[in-house]
Amino acid sequence: KLVPDALAEFIARHPRINTRFEVNNWETLGRLLARDEIEFFIADIRQFETDPNFQTRELSPRRGRFFCRAGHPLLAKDSLSTNDLFDYPLAATRLPAGVRKLLAGFSGKADFSLNVECEHMPALVQVVSQTDAVGLAMLETLALHLERGELALLDFRNLPENLDSLSARCGIVTRTGYRLSPAARALIEIIVELDGIEAEEARRSA
Repeated sequence: KLVPDALAEFIARHPRINTRFEVNNWETLGRLLARDEIEFFIADIRQFETDPNFQTRELSPRRGRFFCRAGHPLLAKDSLSTNDLFDYPLAATRLPAGVRKLLAGFSGKADFSLNVECEHMPALVQVVSQTDAVGLAMLETLALHLERGELALLDFRNLPENLDSLSARCGIVTRTGYRLSPAARALIEIIVELDGIEAEEARRSA
């Protein structure tokens, strides 16, 4: 939500500037940035903050939650454990190493791979809403579907609700030593501005 809102504001302020908006996983975006095909991107910065080739600017963290369709069999259970989670396909965007490690530990496997990996969130939500797959996504991307009753959140008793590993440490990633264009700098400042507004609204409603 943050990036489309920021892009809409940027277009309103600078209607004559051409922009390229690409949705992809953090690994692909990192390669595009390294090849100078893009100027910056937003992702979980844990993959980049220790790499000297990249610079990161932290934004507000985004909370990750497991979700499923309304009427899913898991919703009929009084109490859920992660053992129940692994009885169903898991669908999400490309997972950071820390989240894969966490899920591997709960699943009893050396490594963990998704049954469905998709970077296009509307398509991912549609898959979950039409199947018994369990999704993992940032809470803000699910808000409208939750309000409509199309999706429901899942809580697992052995998985803390506010587990840091499932929250994305979102930030802006740029290439070290690269001078951003005025347009890129302007868009970044709008992103930071809107992120601050969202964070303040979240604090007031908490």
